[in-house]
Parts: sequence; C-alpha cells; structure tokens
Amino acid sequence: MRRSLSLAIAATLTVGLAPVATAVPLPLLLADSNRDGVADFRDAGSRQDAIFLPNLDDSARRCVPTEADLYGPAPAADVRMAACNDAADEVVNGDEDLKDLAPLVLRPAKVSGPGRISADTDKVRLFVLRDGQWISLGTGGELSEQELRHGAQLRLEGRDIVRDRAAWNGRVTVTVSLPRGRSDSVRLRVAPVLLQNDLRAPTMVVTSRLEGTPGYRDFLGGLKATGADPQIWGDAEIWIQDTAEPATAAMPGPGGVPRVMRVALKAPNYDRRGRGREWFGQRGPGVAIVQTPPSGDTTRDFSVNSTGNLESLPPYPGHPLGRPFYGSAKREVDPVFQTLLKSQYDSPPVIIDTDWLAVGHVDETLHVIPAANRLGWTLMVADPRLAVKLLRGADQDARLHSDTSTPGRTVRENLADPVFLANNEEAAGHIDRQLAIMLRETGLRDSDLVRVPVLFGEPAPPDPEGGTPTQTTRYAAGKTLVAASADIVNGISLSGGVLALPRPHAVDDLFERATEQALRGHPVTVRWVEDWDYLHTREGEIHCGTNAFREPTVAAWWRS
Repeated sequence: MRRSLSLAIAATLTVGLAPVATAVPLPLLLADSNRDGVADFRDAGSRQDAIFLPNLDDSARRCVPTEADLYGPAPAADVRMAACNDAADEVVNGDEDLKDLAPLVLRPAKVSGPGRISADTDKVRLFVLRDGQWISLGTGGELSEQELRHGAQLRLEGRDIVRDRAAWNGRVTVTVSLPRGRSDSVRLRVAPVLLQNDLRAPTMVVTSRLEGTPGYRDFLGGLKATGADPQIWGDAEIWIQDTAEPATAAMPGPGGVPRVMRVALKAPNYDRRGRGREWFGQRGPGVAIVQTPPSGDTTRDFSVNSTGNLESLPPYPGHPLGRPFYGSAKREVDPVFQTLLKSQYDSPPVIIDTDWLAVGHVDETLHVIPAANRLGWTLMVADPRLAVKLLRGADQDARLHSDTSTPGRTVRENLADPVFLANNEEAAGHIDRQLAIMLRETGLRDSDLVRVPVLFGEPAPPDPEGGTPTQTTRYAAGKTLVAASADIVNGISLSGGVLALPRPHAVDDLFERATEQALRGHPVTVRWVEDWDYLHTREGEIHCGTNAFREPTVAAWWRS
C-alpha cells in the first residue's frame, strides 16, 4: 500500500521492535502487513493488507444464554442473543480476547504536541495500551505527546463480518496524524468467513435429544457405534442440520500458527428462528454465532433457506478456498443470505435447481467424498436409474422396506406401476441437470462420480394425527419428490474416511452391496446407521439430523 509518510529509522527501534540497522526508511505506523502474526519492522516493505478477525466470539463467557433466552419468544430473544459478543462492549475481555485483535505499533516520532489516530469505518474499534490497561478509542482518538514521542502499542478489533461488499468491502484504513500535518496510514482487511467441507475431520458432531420419538434410540446407538461420539443438544429441533452452517475465520498468529475462530452462520428462517438456539450456548472463546436478518419476505419458501441446502466444495484449481453450493431457483434462497455468502469469496457459488425436491436441499442428491483422482475428491450422487435397474434383477416377490415399520409393495408391483417408473425417471432427469452444472463448474468427469441407488417418489400426505412434522408438511406445494428408499447420499462424513450412511431398506441388502461396490477403491469406510423410523419417515436422513464443526477448509487462507 502507499503510505503518506516514511520516516528514517534510528539504529534501535522501541515498542517491541527488534534492533535493526538499515538505510531503508520505515513508516511511523506498522501493522502485520507481511502476515507473520506480529507487527514489527519486517512489515515495512510489504504492500499487503494486514488481516483482522471479526471479534464475535465470547472470550469471557459473559453471553451464556439464559432459560428466557433459549425459550423466549422470537424474534426478540434471538436478536438479544445475537447482539452479545466480544465486539459488543468497549473492553478487552481477557488475554484470549486480546489474541483476537490485530496488532498495530506506533513508532516513536520527534513531535511537539498531541496527535490523533483514526479508522475510516465504524466496523472496527481501536485500543491503545496506557498504564498497563487497554483503553478503547472507538473509531479514533487523541494520542498524547508522550505516546507519540515514546511510541505506543495499539490493537484493532473487528466488529462484524462482511455482509454486503457493496455496503462495506471489509477493508479499513487506519491513519495516525501528527502535529504540523504529518501522517501515516496502514490498511487492513477482515478475514472472510469460509465454509468447512466434508473432507475435513469433524471436531464436534451434534444431534438432538428426542427421547420417546420412534426410532430415536436405534438412530443414536447406530451413530455412536460409528465412533462419532455426538454431543446431545436440546429437544427443540429434530432437523439440526437446517439451523446453522459452521464455518471459520482466521488471521495470522505468532509463529506462523493461524488464529482460527469458528463461526456458525444461523439459517435465515422465520419459522426456525426460535429453533436451534443451542448454537448460542456454544458461543465462547474462539466460537462465534452470526445471525443474518431475513429479507423480510414472510411469504418466501423457507425450506431452501435451511442450511441442509448449503454445502461447500473443497479447494480445487482456480478456487483455492473452495466454493459454496446450494439449491435456488423459483424457490429462492433469501437474497440477504446469498449476498452474505457471496461477499466472503472471490469465486461465485455454484447454484443448482432443487425445486423438484419437496424439501429442496442439495444434501438430498450430492455429497462430497474423498477420491484418488486429480482433485482428491468427488461427488457421491443419488441415482434412481441405478436403483430401478437393481430392482429389475431382484426377487420380484420381495417387498420393499419389508423389515421396517412401513413395508411397501413387492418389487413386481412397483416395476409394473407407470407412476413409480415415471417418478424415478423424472428424478433422474433433474439430477442429470444438476450434474451438468457441477461437472462444468468443477472439472470433475462423469467417470469420477460415485453413483449410489436411491428411489424417489411423491411425499406421503400429512399425518392427520399430528406429531413431529415432516419436511414436506412444512414447506412444499405442488408436485415434488422425496427419497422413497432411505437416501444413502444424505449421510455424515466422519474422521478417518468413515461415512455414516442411512440403511436404505430396499430389498434385503441389495442397495448396501451396490453402494459398497461403487465406493470400492475410494479412501472411505461405510458404516450403516438405522434412521428409518426416526428420520426417514419424516423425509430426512442422518445428515439432516446431525451437524458438525470441522477442521477449517483452509486455515491460512491468505497463502492460497
């Protein structure tokens, strides 16, 4: 960056700067422009913007939600909880909070009289160290003659993420002004919020506590048997995947170790705003919660706003940070939320059509898995044509789902039903069009794809007895499709290449064997989990009923 002033340096620097002898002029104000985690003389020659975090975690745990918060009326309780974070006050909340602030160093200058330091946006806050205490200057304030003469240590706190680049692009210029019109400035940028991806190992898997719900104990036992060791949250939301999408933000830390903050992006849903509040209970040191205000259109179909409809492609050539992908067509994802996502990346998201699905989520048809190909990953894809083909070679008198609480018709009866065949061919055509976009955008080849059998059909009518609502009874109108066999794609990726997938309950273990064959040669291990009564009969599967924090997609994103 261009600086308005460069001052000659003496042989010895103060305020935490190492001794150096050089004829190269050094600036008055230093930030971590070389991105090594400290602000010192080594930053003088760098023209990069220094990086700061959006300081939205809760380092001192002063924002722990109360019972009134967790169970209070929406939206007031949600607005109140979202407003509490480290950047909401004007103090440094302990040593851990200090590590979340970007360092600035003011070098000594020969002056007579006070000066001033200021930032050009209210999205940040400045602190100065005075008498051993960090004092807030807001967006700017006076520096004493003594501070100018002896130098000063400062910190910059990010107060928000970029939500709309048109309103704020995440950059800030900090300027120090000295007597007689002299000045110097540095530039910084806020870290982007980057979605995690399914290749990264989970650090925390969560599901809900719904004791007494049919199938819950079978599901939970099966999930634990995979080694997932899930945390069990409250009973407000069965579809916990749909309440928030975990992500990370990071800035350089000392010793080359990135300072990583976990960020949960709450789904912008009106009807789920009061659900998934347990995320606010996770806020703490290094964990932030970001709530996006919905656009205000209460007539919008909010199923597509659920974060089961938001996934991330891993990094690949031309897209070093990966890319979000989601379903949005006539049933459009909230534009405010889309703008927020697009503001984090230089690459645009990949958008496919999920209107034909009753729930409308990308996790119903696609799942990123590791692969031994040039990208290191591929897509596991729901394939209804394969499912029908397998049925043609099966025992024609066998019943689908015969070992469940809701047995179906025989294979023969299904294959003789033109509606059954038409529904699956219709689903296959829609998936073909999704894949055409994904292959074009990623460079994957059709031969890279892992196709697994999933049958589709029309949703069941609403349960007149009530009970836990299905996804469809919440949202979809008109003809749409859902998975008729348990949707194998809708599983969760765990550590060590383990894929926890829903047991499909087609005919015997026909679909399981086909899936394991399709995955042979890939660095994954399948663990089948029973979710039929608990999730499948409500038009969801394992992915819908779980969530996870994972290792960052790219921690040191500035090196990519």
